[in-house]
Amino acid sequence: MRRSTLALFASLPLLVPAALPDSKIEVKDLQNHPFAVDFPSGGNLRLQLRSGEFRIVGRNDNRIAVHLNGTNADNARDLTVRFRRSDNDGDLRVFGGPKNNLEVTIEIPSSAMLFVRMPAGDLSVEAFLATKTSNSTPAS
Repeated sequence: MRRSTLALFASLPLLVPAALPDSKIEVKDLQNHPFAVDFPSGGNLRLQLRSGEFRIVGRNDNRIAVHLNGTNADNARDLTVRFRRSDNDGDLRVFGGPKNNLEVTIEIPSSAMLFVRMPAGDLSVEAFLATKTSNSTPAS
C-alpha cells in the first residue's frame, strides 16, 4: 500500500504539465520591448495579421521574433503582438499601430506549418521548408 502511494506521488509531476493552461504573451511598444519566444520546429503556427506590410522569414532555430522597420517604426507604440501556445500549436496576432511606412518582420522556424490570415496589404514569405497556407479576406 505504501509503495503504491509513493508511486502515485512520484508520477504527479508528469501529469502537471498536461493540465497547465495555454501560455499567453502580449507585448506593446516593440521598439523598446523586443518580442521573442521559443516555438518548436515543425509546429503549427497560425498568424493573424492586420493590414500593412509584412515579411515572414524562416530561420534555422526554434524561435519566433518580431521586428519593426520603416520611418514609422518609432511611432508604433500601439502595435501589439499577442502570442498563445498550446503544445506544438501557436497563434500569433499582430494588431494596432500605424498603417503606413511600417514593415513588420516576423521570424519563425523554417519548418513550421504556417497559416496566415491578413485582410489586405503586402505579404512576403521567405525561406520555408514546410507547407504554407494563406487566406486574404476583405476587411469587415
